Amino acid sequence: MESALCLNMPMQIQMSLKPLFKPLNRQFATWTIQSAAKQKPSLVFRFNHSSQLPPLRCVSSSAGGGDIPSDAIVLNVEGMMCDGCANNVRKLLESRPQVSSATVNLTAAKAVVSAVSEEKGSPNWQKQLGEALAQHLTNCGFNSTFQGE
Repeated sequence: MESALCLNMPMQIQMSLKPLFKPLNRQFATWTIQSAAKQKPSLVFRFNHSSQLPPLRCVSSSAGGGDIPSDAIVLNVEGMMCDGCANNVRKLLESRPQVSSATVNLTAAKAVVSAVSEEKGSPNWQKQLGEALAQHLTNCGFNSTFQGE
């Protein structure tokens, strides 16, 4: 099942990416977000090969700012296209009685879930709960899998 597209997705993506590409002025590259009805938006980036590009810096960050706890459940989540989608995934997870909290990273396409203490007693609880939560997200339109060991 494919997730529904946000109608204002191309504009949201373009506004989100604008600060990243602002240093590359039009003499180096142009970029646009294109979308057709019922199709996923795509980023079209064209380099002007006649110009020499300035050096690029890579920066990495972690949404949670630290390591994932050993008793956390990590899910791979597909179909999130914007912060609104990520927020919906978080709400879907936190609506389950077995879930204490959930954090969703749109860029990494992952969700980290903390379970309520009552769920942690049985053997294989992480796998069982992770697969159940992944199935719940998939049923709601966000293809998801449990990220086991």
